[in-house]
Amino acid sequence: MSQVKIYSASAGSGKTFNLVCEYISKLVENPYGYKHILAVTFTNKATNEMKSRILSVLYEISREKDSAKDYLSKITDRTNKTEAFVINSCKKILGDIIHNYSYFSIETIDSFLQRVLKNLTKEVGIGSKFDLLLDDKEYKEKAIQQLKEDSKEDEQLNFFIEKLIDKRTDDMKSWNYSKDMLEFSRDLNSKIIRENIKTDINREQIINSAEQEKAKYNKFVEELNQKVDKFLEDFSGVVFEKKGNCTTVDVKWRRGKPFSAFSKKEDLEVNSKLTFPSAEAQCRYEEVLEFFEKHREDAIEAKLKADSIYEFVLLKYIKEKKSDLLKEDNMFVLKETANLLSEMIKDNDVSFVYEKIGSKINDIMIDEFQDTSDLAWENFRFISNECCAKGGKSLIFGDIKQSIYRWNEGDWQILRSLIGDKNTEKELLDENYRTYENIVKFNNDFFTEKFEGIEFKGEKFIEKIERKDNKEKNSITQYAQRKD
Repeated sequence: MSQVKIYSASAGSGKTFNLVCEYISKLVENPYGYKHILAVTFTNKATNEMKSRILSVLYEISREKDSAKDYLSKITDRTNKTEAFVINSCKKILGDIIHNYSYFSIETIDSFLQRVLKNLTKEVGIGSKFDLLLDDKEYKEKAIQQLKEDSKEDEQLNFFIEKLIDKRTDDMKSWNYSKDMLEFSRDLNSKIIRENIKTDINREQIINSAEQEKAKYNKFVEELNQKVDKFLEDFSGVVFEKKGNCTTVDVKWRRGKPFSAFSKKEDLEVNSKLTFPSAEAQCRYEEVLEFFEKHREDAIEAKLKADSIYEFVLLKYIKEKKSDLLKEDNMFVLKETANLLSEMIKDNDVSFVYEKIGSKINDIMIDEFQDTSDLAWENFRFISNECCAKGGKSLIFGDIKQSIYRWNEGDWQILRSLIGDKNTEKELLDENYRTYENIVKFNNDFFTEKFEGIEFKGEKFIEKIERKDNKEKNSITQYAQRKD
């Protein structure tokens, strides 16, 4: 059996119930295990709710209340213990947690990382009495201002600023870059920025890289134009027929803007409705479209790199200057904790870093995993591996469909890849205990019809979307009847 288990749980399918059962089951087997279980989630509210639920269930089981019968049944099945043993264990566990509450480690990801950081101040190079900063905008503004001052003495820095100003004037923008640089640097720890400012600055390499990316994009546009010109030459006088009030693609082609004819979703929808005067014309058109689709992403990426390369160079200067200013004031930015720990783990034995926590971690539970960022998972993956290597377990709870933190670097594909990993144990919670039967049926019917036959990277959507109603105990059908 795998030591990594994933609960794929839609809303109302009993995720919290299973999480609590898993947690208490571990304590029944080891009454002091709560001191060595790390359970994390995303918000303080969720943390308090999780703590409250575990303590409530422990209390209700110890008092043999009817409201805890389902929990008791599930825990006895998982631990292979008698009900009497579980009830007696819950009494002891509850008392011990109350007397050692500080060891009851259920916290947010940020609070856990801060706890590690406070024990690593010497290695990090900050004072032991540092202040935690939530918003570093003021320091970014100071760093950008310092950038201008330093450019008077730093010839290379001045060169890159001049390059950026030249590019801005070519784009008909104001030469004053401060406001845009502040906006561009709003999250210096985002994945794309981290990847583009980690290398050392070399003027010749930067210039060559910018020219190469620009040439790559121009080559694509030139080839696309040639294919379009050839098409219009071979089919001169041909005007595509249109369906409804669609603007046909040939209008943009004949205006010399073939790229824009495919750039927007609505254009592609229009193109799909075109009719052609001959099979040959349609075949040649589809060849052009195929060429565009094959090379589009690489070309757009090349253009973005060419357009942003000098901003990324200056961001590296800003990041370093901001770091110096923060150290001078003995401040540390909260959202930089994960990035710092990730770098430390790469350069050190992970056990050294996490022994600084002050307690040994045997098991880890991560809730709402679909909103985990790649940086946070990079840190927790090391803990997970450590736990599994020592015979512990990693339990992951989440639902891809409920991912809402993409704006904050949340990446649902991390959960998706783990679900697809043959080395992980999976449990699909597919019975809904919360929603009315007619709503569950509507959702199932709707998504079954809309996603029928649709695949994403070889996987059918419908297998992950459809959920069924639970018609046994706690069923929504019975609930609806009682309420009516």
